[in-house]
Amino acid sequence: MDTLLFNTTYDQGGGIKNILDLVQKDISWFPGNQTFLEWSRSNGYPESDNWHPLEQAHQEAAKIWLPIYKRKL
Repeated sequence: MDTLLFNTTYDQGGGIKNILDLVQKDISWFPGNQTFLEWSRSNGYPESDNWHPLEQAHQEAAKIWLPIYKRKL
């Protein structure tokens, strides 16, 4: 997920904005309001040639998110 998620430039009928209004309050970001990729890079985790963080970043991200979502469940 990246900030393009909130781009409504091509929203012709307002549908995208309506969906964003419904989900935006429930979207969580990594520390510093970073995306997963930004957070991964800022912590020096390796990534694939396609700019996807590799296993180490996923393991560390789970340490952040798992406690949060366990409380929500």
